[in-house]
Amino acid sequence: MTKQEAKVRIEKLKKLIDKYRYQYHVLNKLEISEEALDALFWKSNINI
Repeated sequence: MTKQEAKVRIEKLKKLIDKYRYQYHVLNKLEISEEALDALFWKSNINI
């Protein structure tokens, strides 16, 4: 993976995590399980 590809992937992950966090904290619903959200967040190793 090139540096540019990594940047694009990180941005996609950030947007996805933001979407799921909004659903969880604001709308009180999720499309994925809490465990999957935690795994996505922690495995992505992104500081949001």
